Amino acid sequence: MNKKQVKKIESIATMYNLSIKKAFDKIQSKNYTELSLYYLIDVPKNHLGNLSSIIKKMRSSGVVDILEYNEVMNLHPLDYEQKNVMIKQKSMRKRQMTNDPRTNDLWGFDILKVGALFQYMNDHNIKPKKKVTIAILDTGIDQNHEDIKPKYVSIKPEYDKDFIGHGTHCAGIAASVTNNKKGIASLTPNNDFVQVTSVKIINNKDTTTTDAKVIAGIIEACDNGADVVSISISGTSKDNVQVAYAQAIKYAKAKGVIVVVAAGNRNDSLLGYVPASIKGVIVVTAIDQYMNKAYFSNYVTDTTSTMAVAAPGVTIMSTYPDNKYVYLNGTSMAAPYVAGLVGLLKSVKPNLQTQEVYEILKSTGISTRDAHKTGKLIQPLEALKKVL
Repeated sequence: MNKKQVKKIESIATMYNLSIKKAFDKIQSKNYTELSLYYLIDVPKNHLGNLSSIIKKMRSSGVVDILEYNEVMNLHPLDYEQKNVMIKQKSMRKRQMTNDPRTNDLWGFDILKVGALFQYMNDHNIKPKKKVTIAILDTGIDQNHEDIKPKYVSIKPEYDKDFIGHGTHCAGIAASVTNNKKGIASLTPNNDFVQVTSVKIINNKDTTTTDAKVIAGIIEACDNGADVVSISISGTSKDNVQVAYAQAIKYAKAKGVIVVVAAGNRNDSLLGYVPASIKGVIVVTAIDQYMNKAYFSNYVTDTTSTMAVAAPGVTIMSTYPDNKYVYLNGTSMAAPYVAGLVGLLKSVKPNLQTQEVYEILKSTGISTRDAHKTGKLIQPLEALKKVL
């Protein structure tokens, strides 16, 4: 901005006691995005009644090109309330598919045919070409959990603790250690294919975040070597056009990163939710044990324009802080299933891009009972065969 433009903004800021600062000032590859030109405007409570006037003045200043709301999002209670449940095991399970004692609690492994996946990988001696990093953008991850620690890499010490449990649960679904004789398993048979890291974007005390924090988290994950980003939070938005989110996804694409996002838990069209409705992400709906759309899952209204797939999201057993294992419900649980599969696919073919991965998941997936609302249910073995 030139001096005249700066003075215009400063006069508006002074009039309403606004705080203005750079929104995303730690971007490594600024030539990939315009996000370095974004600012956060903090409106004090005593001036919230003047918000429409502030927006009007900013837009008419001749300085501001885009003005978007920085919405506050909350984890839905479904996402972090433990469920004490008993799941009736299907008679089709003839044997334990790993040496992990809680694998039989993973009903999703039946519907995803994980036993056949592991058998195929063993029989054909499938090896990774790259160890893929899956970044969980969430409440943090308990780095010392027995079923995560061997595959965990740290970006910052403050991200390595989880006081809520949600992020640790998602991490276990995406990348828990398989065949370590502990807890559960994930979609990779050993530690060679993927590793997991954490970017904390959700507050410890009130389980909230903002659009700006999610966007900054995507940037940080991409700049710290992530190959896949998994986001399990969603919220409504007042803005019809989401330019900042679009810039973040463009940045991820330029870095070769695939972004996977939960659809949300309001039994509503996901078109009104971010980041689920952002073009360029793979969005994940949740199904139950009977192939129905989970009663809470947001849904797709147009599967031709949205890259939507489905995964298990009801009574999902996974890791929890302090070496615990609990059941949680939510599209939050479905998204890391897909992120884990995308990680596996990129480990054997590292140059895979988002659109190509989605077409593979779609063409190899199977129909749910509500396929027009959920998209296809992922099928890991068939997707892997397609890539190979």
